[in-house]
Amino acid sequence: MSRMLTIVLVGLLGAVFSANATHAAPISFAYTGTINGLQLAPELQSGDQITITYTFESSLTDQLSAIPTLGRYGPLLDLTFTGSSGFVAMLVPNSGMIEVENDNFLNRDSYVVSASFQQIGSLGGAPPLDLTITFTDFTKTEFSSDALPLAPPNPADFSSATGSIRNTNFGFASFSIDAIATLPEPASILLLLAGIPALLMTRIRS
Repeated sequence: MSRMLTIVLVGLLGAVFSANATHAAPISFAYTGTINGLQLAPELQSGDQITITYTFESSLTDQLSAIPTLGRYGPLLDLTFTGSSGFVAMLVPNSGMIEVENDNFLNRDSYVVSASFQQIGSLGGAPPLDLTITFTDFTKTEFSSDALPLAPPNPADFSSATGSIRNTNFGFASFSIDAIATLPEPASILLLLAGIPALLMTRIRS
């Protein structure tokens, strides 16, 4: 029976880590920010805290490979903008992009995320349209190439980190990007660990 329990535990662990490896390519970044400008967007208030979360494949290739100082990567798998007042906007599937600029024509390093939203819900009486966040480094020391960052760029390391969200009726909200947000840990390993005591109890009772 002890051998059987060992086989079951090894099998469960293998399944969990195999599943995690299979889904290791998608990467999610999350940031928190603060609304600091509004026009025709009463669902948001100045000073509101916002969260932006987006996911992309780590294997994305540069769509502008002919330009050595500017990389463009897309599409995003998902992006969600959430306001503390409850307003939520979500990405149009298979859209959005990330651009990485390394001392390009404008003499700066920058990291830009842009996305079009599903026109669901209301921002200022009109559906949400799109979002852009821009990190700019005028010291040109943040990036050494236009490669896609696989760890979230820290807004504190840039000269400025800002963004805006628009609706289809010329309304908008501007915001600062303040910090990297913590993403929830995957639940699969926790569920497995929660089930191990039950297996051990079964072994003891037998």
